[in-house]
Amino acid sequence: MTHQDLRTRRLALAGHGAVARALSTLLERAAPELAARYGVAYLVTAVATRTRGLAVDAADATAWAAWPDLTSFLADPDAPYDVLVEVTTQSPADGEPAASHMRAALGSGRDVVTANKAPIAWHEAELRGIAERTGTRLRYEAALMDCLPTHAIRESIVPVGRVHSFAGIVNATSNAVLSAMAEGRSAAEALADARRMGLAEADPRNDLEGHDAALKATILANLLLEPRELLRPDAVVRHGLEAVPDEWPAEAVRRGARVRLVARGERAASGPAGSGFAGPTGRSGETRTPGAGPVDVRAWVGPEELQLADPLALVAGTSMALRIESEHGGRLQFTLLDAPVEETAYAILMDLVALERRRD
Repeated sequence: MTHQDLRTRRLALAGHGAVARALSTLLERAAPELAARYGVAYLVTAVATRTRGLAVDAADATAWAAWPDLTSFLADPDAPYDVLVEVTTQSPADGEPAASHMRAALGSGRDVVTANKAPIAWHEAELRGIAERTGTRLRYEAALMDCLPTHAIRESIVPVGRVHSFAGIVNATSNAVLSAMAEGRSAAEALADARRMGLAEADPRNDLEGHDAALKATILANLLLEPRELLRPDAVVRHGLEAVPDEWPAEAVRRGARVRLVARGERAASGPAGSGFAGPTGRSGETRTPGAGPVDVRAWVGPEELQLADPLALVAGTSMALRIESEHGGRLQFTLLDAPVEETAYAILMDLVALERRRD
């Protein structure tokens, strides 16, 4: 295939941190295969960062004055891009400013691929509505569990029949901390180890208090369980590692078990409600039933003591896993082992390729 035969897809990168830089490297390395297998070439024509503003390909520099900021660029039907790749820093409380960027791109007739959880968790119904109105598509594989193929579960692995429930280890930082605590370290020592390894953020509360896992549980419930009304994060019961005494993980090991922060979701008709917080065995822990939300689907996040017979108990360190129970396919579990940042970039590329395959 000659260069003239390739279909060029112009990318606007909102954010240029580690994930976006890894994506740029991956696109360059994979360019020959992308051309040969899919007949597509990806060209980054715009980059925007919080500190440096918007940069557009030099060929379009004369139009810069028309775009005072990123949102106006994304909303312009004549701006030089075809797909928004949204990887900016966003607020877990409302998904902004990433949600506004996505609204602008979808509204102007562009597809969107994102690694951001909060805009999807809080605004998926609105964003889906914009996409349906403009004939565009929204993909968010990288927002969930790096390149573990969650979209493919619904599209290809379980294309017929319902997914009844899911359970997952969906946050690498909290899993690494619990794994260290199982070896006898205190929560503070385990967190210090995670920071030295570059796993934990300067402010780790989003991970350790279960906010990240709750956002992912919201998205997974909406994607896999297909509720009549989309779930929102404020309908997900959440307990984080603050509910884990220092000695619990090590004591669980002596009982032949492991403590894990588990995200769960189920159809309300599939059985009794699960527990948002199992509590340490032998302690005066509490069991809470997931609260308000659509009556057909519920989701929750909390620490649980899992016996080693449960495959999720064996998911240690920075690994993640997702198990589903489906109507016709039974129980399936997918595990992602110790994913680096390159895995997130690869998940974005998975979505870009999915857009092209569905275009043909």
